[in-house]
Amino acid sequence: LDVQDETNDVKSIKHGQTIKVQGKDQVASTGASWGYQVLDGEKKVYKNIELVSTDYAPATNGLIGAPGTKIFTFKLKDSAKEGESFKIQFGKVPYYDHDDEIRLENPQANYDFEVGA
Repeated sequence: LDVQDETNDVKSIKHGQTIKVQGKDQVASTGASWGYQVLDGEKKVYKNIELVSTDYAPATNGLIGAPGTKIFTFKLKDSAKEGESFKIQFGKVPYYDHDDEIRLENPQANYDFEVGA
């Protein structure tokens, strides 16, 4: 799945399938970056998905400081059960606030998924 600027509908995902989320990275020059969290329906950390990679594609217009595109790729684990739902949320994280347990209070983007057959 390749989701970009689609935050309103629930997407179905199958075992072994990847999710690619991409968007303009307008925070790179500020020292902040995009953080993410994956939550289940009870707003607890959902552990049946893993981050496979993060990439950055620079702006193609040649302007210095122009925002590029940040790309996150996730993969659903085999331990995910059919019918489970989860949400991937993204938000800006200051450079001084990066750790393994990012908790976004006001995410800027939400993507909803359900594990399908």
